[in-house]
Amino acid sequence: MKQQSQLLFLPRKGVEIVAERKVKEVALVVGGNISSRRKAMGITQAQFAETLGIGPDSMSRIEKGVVAPRLE
Repeated sequence: MKQQSQLLFLPRKGVEIVAERKVKEVALVVGGNISSRRKAMGITQAQFAETLGIGPDSMSRIEKGVVAPRLE
């Protein structure tokens, strides 16, 4: 019985692919929102990146939705 319950919680490839797509969708939305708000504030990516303590390249990737920002 123990082995059956463990098998139920193993991730399946289809589930992993869907989860990965959702993360990418969220990264695009979040990146777009960050970009819009930054522009509305009238500051550059470099200025905003410095305020956040990250590099300008990282800020660019976040705004493009290539990576999701870490919430630490």
